[in-house]
Amino acid sequence: MEMYAKYDLNCRVESTDRLLWSMKKDLLLSRMKADVQSENISRARQSARIYGKLDLTQGPVYFSQFDQIKSTIIFKARTETLMLNGNRFGNADSRLCSMCNMQEEENVYHFIGTCPILREIRMQTFGKRNLSEQEVIEELDGRIDNWQRVVVFILNALKYRKELVAEFNY
Repeated sequence: MEMYAKYDLNCRVESTDRLLWSMKKDLLLSRMKADVQSENISRARQSARIYGKLDLTQGPVYFSQFDQIKSTIIFKARTETLMLNGNRFGNADSRLCSMCNMQEEENVYHFIGTCPILREIRMQTFGKRNLSEQEVIEELDGRIDNWQRVVVFILNALKYRKELVAEFNY
């Protein structure tokens, strides 16, 4: 009964009225789901990382636009779980970029937007040497070209990163 009160639902219903109880239960569950979603979005917004700045209201519409591999790349970029040194699950001692000597954390923003080693790939894909944080966010939100450019960039950049790391043993 406490849950019904928490979500502002009157639970004074005759126990024999099953249809009404079922409707109240469904309403309670939908309010609980909305509450959890709102809390999760609030936590994401408080994040200092790019994820907190993305548009989280659309849902993963890219799943319907791309195959599984490309959808996974977009998902990992948006959630900052690409296999980069600055990945929040990685070792704190090795968060610096494997490719450049800028002494910057190798996170999604650095990788897509500013790493000087990836400048040529960025020029070919985006037509710019560097992307601002806002431009990276717009790409990850799919506002420009429905994520196609960011997928192409990430695939090419990850391939190049892998070659460099293998050759120079970073």
